Amino acid sequence: MSLLRVDDLKVDYLAADGAVRAVDGVGFTLERGEILGLVGESGSGKSTAAMAVMRILGPPALISGGEVRYEDRDVLGMSAGELRRWHWREISIVMQSALNALNPVLTVREHFSDTLGAHKPGLSKPAAREHAAGLLKMVDIDPRHLGSYPHELSGGMRQRVVIALALALDPPLLIMDEPTTALDVVVEREILNRVLQLQKKTGFSILFITHDLSLLLEFATRLGVLYAGRLVEIGPASIFRNGGMHPYTQGLLQAVPQLHGERGAFRSIPGSPPSLKNPPKGCRFHPRCPLAEERCRCEQPRLEEAAPGHRVACHLCPAAPR
Repeated sequence: MSLLRVDDLKVDYLAADGAVRAVDGVGFTLERGEILGLVGESGSGKSTAAMAVMRILGPPALISGGEVRYEDRDVLGMSAGELRRWHWREISIVMQSALNALNPVLTVREHFSDTLGAHKPGLSKPAAREHAAGLLKMVDIDPRHLGSYPHELSGGMRQRVVIALALALDPPLLIMDEPTTALDVVVEREILNRVLQLQKKTGFSILFITHDLSLLLEFATRLGVLYAGRLVEIGPASIFRNGGMHPYTQGLLQAVPQLHGERGAFRSIPGSPPSLKNPPKGCRFHPRCPLAEERCRCEQPRLEEAAPGHRVACHLCPAAPR
């Protein structure tokens, strides 16, 4: 049984002039101890899908279809009380901006007290303080900062505090939604290395969301590529390291500057992602795809197996033999 299973997930954003489908039939599984990366350009539906999985989307967003199962539980059918018990104890999230995720008028100690008090009401205050101090040490922060307010910490320290809070109850699943986007590359590397050390030590699963495919290739077990709300390719990271199969995936890889080799060897994907309010017919990538054929312009490709454990939504990719 997979730790997390998402099938045909659909999310709409409601507006006065109609609904916009931001996530359109996305499906994937996440196993225990696995790191699954979701990648795509801004507006591809990555964060919306993650927040839908956690059931933390608010209006005007609406989960309009699909199924999300955590072990044997129907997440979309959980009551508000069940969700409160499920969040942080079983699944937690590290948001992109720690400054927005933390309450500016609460100290770090009070953030931990609120989290631990809500889920472990029998925990004494001294035990809670000791646990909080241990969590800060775990992410390489001196416990003396328990008395600090968020604005008194650097960006990297705030992000590590959020990670410590997310791991306070030892959840089996951690969602990381572009957790290092606002940080410089040195701090980003330090935080990612620390998270990976903790993941290897405790074995929790990670759903990692980013627009940086080259970053995911360094540590993800499997990768899923989203384009205009749809999953276009998903499979083992090794296939992506060898170039991937979908033209959009290949375009993302070619757009990454190389430290070695001929200068100017990389190139960007021409054009812009389509409007989700009026997406193109057929394959949504066809207006930007250099390989597009007439079939691509009128027929939507299905996500089909191209190799064991690897699925691609492209008319030009051969399906695995049956």
